[in-house]
Amino acid sequence: MPNERECREECREECGELEYRERESVLQQGVARGVLVTLWLAIAASPLLLIVAATMLLGWLSLGDHGLLHYWQPLLLVGGVTGALVGGWLAERVRLRHGLLAFYARLMNNPELSR
Repeated sequence: MPNERECREECREECGELEYRERESVLQQGVARGVLVTLWLAIAASPLLLIVAATMLLGWLSLGDHGLLHYWQPLLLVGGVTGALVGGWLAERVRLRHGLLAFYARLMNNPELSR
């Protein structure tokens, strides 16, 4: 039968191991959250960039060179806000419907990308 001193040492070892596991778990959760935030932002950035580019192109085609130089800030603001709203909506839809990691895995598993 172990004495009191041995019991304390075992308890300290178990507690230390538990603290290590908790720290490891917190670190893993932080990394996982960082990956998910990065994937969410990547999905949201795609329509944002496309809409901003389309807005600037349409502004140039309709206003001409001089008009684009004069109105580039409002055009960029309108395109950016619209693109951010559409991008946020799309990223949330993907997150709720498929999951961010599953969606990204489907994209990367596409055989056409392997060529």
